Amino acid sequence: MTEKQLKELIKKGEGQTLDFKDARIYPRSLAETLAAFAAADGGVALIGVSNDGEIMGVSDFDRVRDNVIYEAASRSHCDPQLQPIELERIDTSDGKTVIAVTVPADYETLHSVGGKFFLRVGTRDEALTPRELRRLVFSRGEVSFELLTNSRFDLEYIDKTLVDQFIQLRQKSGRLLDVSKEELLANIGCLIKKGEQYRPTNAGMLLFCQEPQMFILQSEVMCVRFKGTDVIEYIDRKELRGPLSKIVDDADAFIRKHIKVGGRIIGFHRVDYPEYPVEAVREIVTNAAIHRDWSLVGQHIRIFMFDDRIEVHSPGKLMPGVDLEQLRKGVSHSVLRNPAMVEVFKDLGFIEKLGSGIPRALRLLKEHGLRKPEFLESGGEFVVTIYGPAEEFMAHEGEDLLSALNVRQISLQEYFEKNEQLTLAEYRRMHPKISERTARYDIEDLVKKGILTKYGKRRGTYYALR
Repeated sequence: MTEKQLKELIKKGEGQTLDFKDARIYPRSLAETLAAFAAADGGVALIGVSNDGEIMGVSDFDRVRDNVIYEAASRSHCDPQLQPIELERIDTSDGKTVIAVTVPADYETLHSVGGKFFLRVGTRDEALTPRELRRLVFSRGEVSFELLTNSRFDLEYIDKTLVDQFIQLRQKSGRLLDVSKEELLANIGCLIKKGEQYRPTNAGMLLFCQEPQMFILQSEVMCVRFKGTDVIEYIDRKELRGPLSKIVDDADAFIRKHIKVGGRIIGFHRVDYPEYPVEAVREIVTNAAIHRDWSLVGQHIRIFMFDDRIEVHSPGKLMPGVDLEQLRKGVSHSVLRNPAMVEVFKDLGFIEKLGSGIPRALRLLKEHGLRKPEFLESGGEFVVTIYGPAEEFMAHEGEDLLSALNVRQISLQEYFEKNEQLTLAEYRRMHPKISERTARYDIEDLVKKGILTKYGKRRGTYYALR
C-alpha cells in the first residue's frame, strides 16, 4: 500500500471493515477487533492512526508487530489462533510508520477472546450474547436448524400419506435405498434416532407434518395483493399453513389468481398471455422456502403483489460464499443452508437441477420481455423484486386483432398448417379475383398486426408466421 492509498483509505473513516488504532497497543482490545473482523466481512486495522484519522505513526515497528502476531492474534488472546493475517508497513514522506493489519473473513471458525465472541457491527466490536451467538452460528450454517429436534416432536406427527407420496416419487427416480421408511428419513435428515426411538427433526416437521405451524411458528407464509403500488390498502390476503410443499403450491395458486392475463397472437390464434411468467415466480418462491434461515423465530416468508411488481421476502441473509453480484448476473453457486429440504423438494419435483432455479427464472423473465429482477439484502432478509409490465400490459389486444381479419386473411390459417412460407404471387393464386393492390394490402395488414413477418426484398420477398 502506498502513502497515497493509505490516505485515501483513512478518508473513508472507520466502518464495517476499517478500524484506527493509535501506537499504544493493548493486545486484548486489538484481539477483539481482529476477531470481530474475522467473524463478519474481514477488515483492516490501521495501527498508528488516531480515532479522528490523524497519522501519528508507531515508534517501534518490531515491538508492534510482535504485539500483533504473538499477543493479539495468538492463542494467548484469540482461541483458536487467528490466521492467516497480513501485516504491511507503510512509511510516509514525513518519516512516520503505519502498520496495516488485514484480517480475511473466516466463515469456518469463530474466534473467542477471553471467553467471549465478537462481531464487527458498523464501527463497533460487539460482544455477542448467547442468543446472538446462536443466531450467528445458524446464519453461517455451522449448526443446521433443520437437523435439530425438539422434545415436543413425536413420530406420530409425521403424516404417513405425505411420506408415502415422497417415497413413490423417489422410487420413480431410482434413488430409493433398501431400508425402512424411518431409516430413509433419518438418512436424509428428517428423523433422528434417540436411543431406540426416532424423533422428527425440524426439517421432518416442516416437510411431513400436516400443520408444522403448531410447533414452528415461523413456518407460516404471508401472501398479500395490495391495491396500487404501495402497502396502504390490500385487495386480498392469505396466511398459508401446512407442510412446506403445500405452502409453495398454495402460494403459486395465490399468485396465479392475481396475475392479469391478456391475449397475444401466435399465428392465427389468440393465446392467454400472463403479465408474469408464472414458472419464474414459482422458482423464486421455491428458493425462498428451501433456502431461508428457518432459525429466525417470528419472521415469515412474505409475498407481496402490487400493480407493477411482486416482492418475495425471505428471512435471513445469503449464506457465506454466495455472492450477490454473481447472483444478479445469473451465476448461481449451490451453498445449501437446508440440504434435507432441498433433497426432499428435488424428489417431489420442485427442483429440476440443483443451482438452476435463479438462472432459469432470469431466463424466463427475459424471454417474457421483463427487466431483470432486483436482488437485495435488507434488514436481515433477502428480497427479490420481480418487475412487471404495469400499464404497458394490454388485456385484450389479441381478440381485437383477430376480429379485424377478413375472410381471405383467415383462410391463410389452413395454408400455414402445411406451408412455412408465403409469397404475394401464391396469395393471388389462392384468390384470383382480387387485384394485386388488394392482395398486397391483405398481406401487409397481417404484417402490421404482428401475425406475419416479412423477409427479403423485391422479387425475393416472402412471408412467414411470426
